[in-house]
Amino acid sequence: MLWIIIVWDYSFTPSQHSDDLVESYKFQVYRFKRVMFGVNVSPFLLSATIKHHIEKYREQYPAATEMLDTCLYVDDVISGADDISQALKISKDADTIMKNAS
Repeated sequence: MLWIIIVWDYSFTPSQHSDDLVESYKFQVYRFKRVMFGVNVSPFLLSATIKHHIEKYREQYPAATEMLDTCLYVDDVISGADDISQALKISKDADTIMKNAS
C-alpha cells in the first residue's frame, strides 16, 4: 500500500495561524489499487509477486520453479540445462507458470 502525505511550508501560507490551518484542513486518505512502477520498491514488489506465484507450482514443476526462483532478475532469466530437451521442458514449464499467473 502506498500512502501520500501532503506537506507544505507554513512560511508561505496566508496570515492564518498554523494550528488553525491544520485543524481546518480536511484530510482525505487515498490508496492505489495498482502498483506504481517506477518507484523505488517496484522491483521488490515484482519479485515478491513472482515468488508468490512460483510457490503454487513448486510440486508440479520443480525444475522450472527452482530456475525461476534462483535465476530470475526483474524480468530477465539467465539459466542453463544439461541438454536441449531438458532446457526446452524447463522453458515450456516456466512459460506455463507465468501465463497462469497472468
